[in-house]
Order: sequence, then structure tokens, then C-alpha cells
Amino acid sequence: MTLLDLIMESQHDLVEYLTQLMNGVKGLRRRCDQLTDMHALSSPCGRGAVQEQEFGGWRSMTFDEGARHLGLSKQSARKVVKELE
Repeated sequence: MTLLDLIMESQHDLVEYLTQLMNGVKGLRRRCDQLTDMHALSSPCGRGAVQEQEFGGWRSMTFDEGARHLGLSKQSARKVVKELE
């Protein structure tokens, strides 16, 4: 096997691996949409709910960390929290 053959085989394996990862992300997006619709949540709430359900939480997140993670201002994050209550 030549060096070029090894490179080509590695590239092929990498493409297969990345395809699997992309399919996994698509599945999580579908699940996120399902949960968001099922619970009538806004998009930020749905993302947070999916992350917690699919991956679990290993520690409590502060309010500021949650807002930053969702890409929301503190004011918008407060609205999301009120929606979840």
C-alpha cells in the first residue's frame, strides 16, 4: 500500500465518520423540534430542554451561564424562565 493509498483510505474513513456525526446532529434537531412542539416551548426553551433530556445535567447552571449558553440577554432569559414556570 502506498502513501497515497493510505491518505485516500483515511480521507474516506473521515468522510464516513463526519457523515455519521452530521446524521446524529440532524436527529437531535428533529428531537428538539418535537419537544418544542410537544411542550409548546419557545426555541430557547426547547434547546435547553433537549440538552437536559438527551445529555443530562452534571451540575447546576447559574442564571448567567444559562443565558449565555442560550445566546440570550438576561432580560430575554428571564422571559424564558417565566415561560417554563
